[in-house]
Amino acid sequence: MNKTDALKLSIKSLCSDKTNIILIILLTICSTIIIFGISYYISIRNFWDDWLNNSYDFRLHLVIYDSEITNQKQLIKQLEKQKLDDIFTYPEYSVFGYAVDFQKDSIDGETQIIGTVPNTKKIILGRDLNANSYEIICPSNFLPRSNIQNQGYDSSLEINMSNYLNKKLTLSLFSLNDTDNKVDFKIVGLYDEGYDYSDTNVCYTTHETIKSINEIYQPSLFEGDYPIYILINESTNLDEIHNIQGVEDVVPMKTIKTSVGDDILKVTLILLYVSVVTSLIILILTFKKRFENKFREYGLMLALGYTRKDLKIINLFESIEIFDLSLVLSIFILYILTYIFPTLILKNDMQLSKLNINIEFIPLIISIAVSFAILFLINISIIRKLKKQSIKNTIGE
Repeated sequence: MNKTDALKLSIKSLCSDKTNIILIILLTICSTIIIFGISYYISIRNFWDDWLNNSYDFRLHLVIYDSEITNQKQLIKQLEKQKLDDIFTYPEYSVFGYAVDFQKDSIDGETQIIGTVPNTKKIILGRDLNANSYEIICPSNFLPRSNIQNQGYDSSLEINMSNYLNKKLTLSLFSLNDTDNKVDFKIVGLYDEGYDYSDTNVCYTTHETIKSINEIYQPSLFEGDYPIYILINESTNLDEIHNIQGVEDVVPMKTIKTSVGDDILKVTLILLYVSVVTSLIILILTFKKRFENKFREYGLMLALGYTRKDLKIINLFESIEIFDLSLVLSIFILYILTYIFPTLILKNDMQLSKLNINIEFIPLIISIAVSFAILFLINISIIRKLKKQSIKNTIGE
């Protein structure tokens, strides 16, 4: 028998045997679940690692100290000796307000302006900040909001800020006095919030600007000693800061507590284990059934004059076809999942909705190789068993 005839017979056998169709479906489900679970887990872990390394907010720490042991000025002098990117006090940290021009039924306009130092953000349009000016840099996709907590995050409401570059943003500040609290900022640059995973309602200005605003609208903030903030880097030794006289603690301003991500990670791992075990059990039963069917089928083919070598070639082709179909279906489903999963499942989380799930091809190759190995072993087992029995006994089983 030539290979063309063997290929035709293997395709015919593949289509006529229901256990082959079931096997393809099960292999597809099993490999898809395993690969997607692994890919999601690795992707979200990498996402969080990048988040911690790149985000200004996650590098920001609060220094809690005893003012009876050391005052603010003394502590700042001590901190200036450490390897830090930034040191500032509470009145220089941030202001809150409503972005007047963006207040709508669906967007309340809540915005935070955080004080920072130049070059801490990745500017993609415009320029960085100048000192002592009411300039701000905003996310390239801006979503000033306060009702998100109740309605869920809707990325379709994000505003493309490229048309607002070099224009003003009027902020109606939350203040402790009754004076007119509207402040105009000039938008001079747009940063890539996807790079450092900042919230989409956060813009940045200099500490000097924040300080001058708070001196006007919230002068009470400058009364007494307040906590000190530090911006750390990879060279910062937090233990040395803890050992400074009077320092009680150094607390990260943000930690990763994304409930959606944590919950889905746990559920994904549980489903991964359960699905793999269940799929493997069903696969074993299906392989057993396939073995029995193929054994009788090949017995009949031997009776019709086919050689054992012919059967081996036909079975090999059939195994490759099952392997190829499972592979194509798995890749197709995986790429659909990588697109719809963040959009549908993570849509209410501001950061994770932007998660890119990268398919891990190494576990994909391993999964497929294992499946093919199982099919190949079944093929060998059938041929070996056929060698040990007569055609009459084979057909009669």
